[in-house]
Amino acid sequence: PSRSCAFEIDMDALISQMSADPIQVKGVSTFPLAKEDIALVVPSDIPASRVEQIVRQGAGPLAESVSLFDIYEGDQVPEGYRSLAFALRLRAADHTLTAKESEAVRAQVVAKAKKVLGASLRA
Repeated sequence: PSRSCAFEIDMDALISQMSADPIQVKGVSTFPLAKEDIALVVPSDIPASRVEQIVRQGAGPLAESVSLFDIYEGDQVPEGYRSLAFALRLRAADHTLTAKESEAVRAQVVAKAKKVLGASLRA
């Protein structure tokens, strides 16, 4: 095949680097994920990593993951600004999130981004 490869792994080297401490793993939740997408308009000079940090803080402990999926600069946002769109994956450890809880997290994220970064929700 045109896309095949071969490699060798030195298992002794790998094993020698392993820690003797037990591995801590997070249990798999039996509750479903709630998905929220948020597009924030922020000044272009603010790094996306800083915005993501604020989004994570605003989402709190229910945020299982936050990922940037779109950056837009163009006619639909003011000059000197850009839109950063984030996908939030939310989950509670002990119950299924309601739409109201998910919307509350979304509102917290927007409020935190507005307060700290001067961000606004993209229409």
